[in-house]
Amino acid sequence: MLRSTLRMTNVPLKEIINAVSQLDAYQLIKYTAGLKVADRLSKKGLDFLEERIEELWCRVSYKKEFGFTPTLHLAKSINSTTKSNDYIRFKQCVGKHWSLGLIKVGLYLMDLTQEGQHDLINQIKSEMSHRYPKRAMKVINIASSGALPALIAYISSIQLGEELSPQSCACRFEEFLDNWDKMTVWVKQDMSKEEVDEVIMSKIVSEESEVLVFAIGEKAKISAAKAIANLNNDRIFRKNKYMWSLFPKRNTVGVPIFVWAIHKFK
Repeated sequence: MLRSTLRMTNVPLKEIINAVSQLDAYQLIKYTAGLKVADRLSKKGLDFLEERIEELWCRVSYKKEFGFTPTLHLAKSINSTTKSNDYIRFKQCVGKHWSLGLIKVGLYLMDLTQEGQHDLINQIKSEMSHRYPKRAMKVINIASSGALPALIAYISSIQLGEELSPQSCACRFEEFLDNWDKMTVWVKQDMSKEEVDEVIMSKIVSEESEVLVFAIGEKAKISAAKAIANLNNDRIFRKNKYMWSLFPKRNTVGVPIFVWAIHKFK
């Protein structure tokens, strides 16, 4: 009778909570299995342990995918970006690509930027920088700048225009990342038309095969638009065998996100 009573004695929840705080996911599974075999878990204790195992296991899984350890709530918010038009469009372009997890995080960081949560953005980027090389972090930096939707629109247009397979489109995207610093122009809010004009001309003189001009916000958009129009009217693009296209977007709070794609004739 005593033996049966001892076997049925449940471990107090307080003791379980203390034990859980010191165990990782694998240790916790082993701990839980031992208590279940010994029949020493109440329903409340089992529910608590199963919930904690799920949380820890998900965090391990999400760290592998995202490059940092999010809370379950944060992970769900990041995964919700897979329903966005931008994510769906990008995945259709590149197929199963190593950057998809980064794109998810990037789109979420873009939302955080619009909400002004810069401390959380810096915390996430700092943790990710310890795992990912510079090339991968460019995806995150592009996204947190707010330019990702316009870039995705441009990549999508390339795929459709050149009838690229997902593999070929993924290669083009990687070329963008490798040449990003040379091929991009970022128009700041306080830049004049003349200043933008000068920066774009420097890329043309250098004979860059492709130039992306990003303008985020009304003031930047106006300066960039005037500079592009001026170069176009002066036939600078045509004389140097360039053509250009505009990809206008707006973020969720209505801020314009424009990218002008300037590239050599083929």
